[in-house]
Order: sequence, then C-alpha cells, then structure tokens
Amino acid sequence: MKKNAPGNKKRIARWLHKWPAVVVAAAILLFAISGIILNHRNLFSELAIDRSLLPPGYQYQNWNLGALRGAHQLTDSTLMVYGNVGIWKINQSTGRFSSANNGLPSGIDGRKTEIVLENSNKVLLAGTFSGLYRYDTTPASWIPVKIPGRSQRVVDLMQLGDSTYVMTRSELYVTTDLQNFSEVVLKTPEGYQHKESLFTTLWMLHSGELFGIVGQLFADLLGIVFIVLALTGIALFLFPRIIKRKVKRAGGSSSLVQQYKAHRKWHNKTGWYSLIFLIVMTMSGMFLRPPLLIPIAPVEVGIIPFTTLDSPNPWRDKLRRMVYNQQSGKILLYTSDGFYNVSPTLDGNVKQEPVQPPVSVMGCNVLLSLNPGVFLVGSFSGLYLWIPTSGIVVDAFTNQPVASRNGAPISDKMIQGLVKWNNHTLILDYRAGIIDNVNDKPFPSMPGVVEEASPMSLWNAALEVHTGRIFEHLLGPFYILYIPLMGLTTLAVLVSGFVLLLRRRRKEKS
Repeated sequence: MKKNAPGNKKRIARWLHKWPAVVVAAAILLFAISGIILNHRNLFSELAIDRSLLPPGYQYQNWNLGALRGAHQLTDSTLMVYGNVGIWKINQSTGRFSSANNGLPSGIDGRKTEIVLENSNKVLLAGTFSGLYRYDTTPASWIPVKIPGRSQRVVDLMQLGDSTYVMTRSELYVTTDLQNFSEVVLKTPEGYQHKESLFTTLWMLHSGELFGIVGQLFADLLGIVFIVLALTGIALFLFPRIIKRKVKRAGGSSSLVQQYKAHRKWHNKTGWYSLIFLIVMTMSGMFLRPPLLIPIAPVEVGIIPFTTLDSPNPWRDKLRRMVYNQQSGKILLYTSDGFYNVSPTLDGNVKQEPVQPPVSVMGCNVLLSLNPGVFLVGSFSGLYLWIPTSGIVVDAFTNQPVASRNGAPISDKMIQGLVKWNNHTLILDYRAGIIDNVNDKPFPSMPGVVEEASPMSLWNAALEVHTGRIFEHLLGPFYILYIPLMGLTTLAVLVSGFVLLLRRRRKEKS
C-alpha cells in the first residue's frame, strides 16, 4: 500500500487537473473576459448589447430594472423622467414620449441619470454617471458643466437658497453660478476609525484597484493568463485524441506533436510563475458574492498603508444622498456608513443619526422630504417614513413602527424611485416596475422608442456574467452557488496542476 501511495496521489492529482478543468474552462474564460471589461468602464462605455439577446429577466417591463428613478415637472403639460434609460419628456395629455438625451453621451452607460433639479436661477440641471449638465432650451440640449476633482460622476444635487450642492461619491461642492465651485471639506465624523470593510478591501484587491492603475493593469494581465491557461488546457485535452485519429488515417502527426509540446510548454510555464497570484485572485473573488460574502460583510479591517484606500478623505467613495431638514436646520447626508447630519455651512461637526431607517447594502435610492422633519427613505430593504428628531421609523406600506435599522438586505419591495403623475406618487420597484398605477389615467407603458434606445451597456452585461446572475434563469435560486463552486473547482485545478509540475521538476532533477 505504501509503495502505491505516491502513484495514487499522482493519479488523483491528474484527475483533479484534467476533468474539473474541462468543466470550469468555459467559466474561466467568461470570468477573465468580463473582468477585464469591468476594470475599464470608461473605455467600454459606448458599447452596448441589445436586450432582446439577453435572458428574459433583462427585458424592461412596466419600467422595472431601474429604467426610471424619478421625474421633474417641466411645464404644466410636460413631465421629464429620468433613470437608467436616460432622460425623456412625456406629454401628460397624449402620453407621447420624446427623447431629451441630446448632448448626453451616446452610450447608454453615460446617460444614466440620478437626479434632475431646477436651481434658484431656473436652470435645469442633471446629475448623471458621466457628469453634471445644464439644460439649454435653444437648441434643446444638455451642456456639460465641469466640476473640480477627478471624478465627474454626480450622485445627487440639492438647492438651498442661492447655493447648488453637487455631490460625487467622494466630494461635495457648492456653487451659485455653475462656474465657480467651492469644494467642501467635511470634518471627520465622530467616532471615525481609520478602517475599511473587508468586503471593500477584497473587492479592490480582486480588481487591482487597491494599487491604482498599475494594480488594475496587473489584474488584467492575470485575466489574460487565465485565458491562456484555459485555451492551452483545452488544446492539451483535445490534441491526444486528434493525434490518434490522424495516425490511424494518415500515419503521420509530427506537426501536431510539435504543437502539442508548444502548448504544454506555455501552459506549464504560465501556470508555474503566476500560481500564487491566480490563487489570490480566485479566493478574493469567491468572497465577493453570497454565500461567502455573508460572514465577511460586517467585518472591518485596518486600511492597508500606501494603497488607494489609504486616503486622508474619510468620506472617500462613501457619499450617496443629501436632503435639507427644515425642522432641525441641518443637512442630512446618507453615506455607505449610514445617515449623518451637518450644518448648512458644512463646516461644523458631522454627527451620526442615533436612530436610522433600514437601508439595503445596495444603497439608498429615495431620500425625500415630505414635510418639515419628515422623510421618505427607500431602498431594496423597503420604503419607510422617518422622523429623525423623534427617532420614529414607520413602514410606509404597513404603517407599522420599525424598531431596528437592520432590516432584510432585500425585501419584497425593492424600491428604486418615485414618479409623480397626475397628482399621484407612483412607487418604482426594481423587479415589478410601477406599483399601484393610477386607475383612471395610468402612467404610460414603456414605448418601443424608449426600449430601442435603451440597450444594456457592455459593462453591465459583463457584471451580470462575472457575478453569475446571467445564469439565474437556468439555475433558479441555485445560481447563488455558481461563484463558490466555480471558485473551488478552479482552486482544485490550480493546486493539482502545481503538484503535478512540482513532481515532474523534482523527477527531472533527480
């Protein structure tokens, strides 16, 4: 038995490296190609895929999937709606749609709009993924407004007196004329610790962004390595069968043998020198999706020095929404760490709200002041009425009080936005679209002209592939196991390949 043990281990390693690799090769190619696309969103922002080519769950129905996020009453008869489809005008009498995307980027990714706001000077502003725009009526077109800072992505706008507040994911700016912007340096919040979530750290490690553009390019290189290993592995699996067939038919196969040796050389060397990095890439990716994400979600770790996370800005990539609280005279800030309040001058202490409504980890999609001191807060965790000064939180659908902010990350009502239509407030659910449409004069269904102009961006399609959600229609709820199973299989293939190559090298030396 002892003499056969090494042989058994070798056979097991060969089996693990051969047959699981056949299963996982296609997945590795998809992970690698989609990962490279995800790492360069701006580069691929102009490219898109027709939704008719995608599985049924990606077709727009009843304005779902974030097609709309909100609306602005342009005139008595014209409503301007916005969201992932860009910006459109609706004639409220005829229900006719017309595009209001002139001046925005041609790619659907750049037209994604978070908010449309009219400032104190009656200038219409749009905060979009591609930047800040002002509306010029003659001709009807959006004009880019350059804001300071590296990131032009606008997540929210607010008008307070003569000042327009412009929020990106890391900075806050104030302007009165759309030409001169003052960057607001928010103070460090009370109780702040120089830490970051383990999820964010692993996410940036996986993409390489943790080490800036050099890290991202290195992650791209690892993606190319995965592609090389998958393609040469498939070739090494097929070549012996092709060679045998050619020998039987023609009696010669020297050229194929040479190709086989070349593929084996590339496969072995590539895998040998990149193994550790490939394992780190695979393991970090496995923890970015449920179920492995669940145990690490609440964990915070120290920020790694000299990385992109090591920023003097405590609000880096955390700002999301803002609204003015007339009752308290404070500005409410929603961040990825929760709700805070600060004085309108933005130079005072930033304090966290002691009682907060539930908000999904996907973020707050609705933050609206209904009355002085009363707010409507909506996310994938539901819709809630919130009175910060008294600490009251009520479920907007059941009218039942909510005792804890730790609600379900995804509820039955995945709130995406609100649209006011004919004196009614229509709630937009991510999956179902418009909830409780008006009976006498309902909001118009999505016309063909909007659908044709709203494909899925290549970046978003790559994200669906990379996370495995693209296979949900085939696997059902079990698609959640796709990432961990493919990750474990990839690890088995990598480790077994290393064991086989190590044994071969030792044998050659001896």
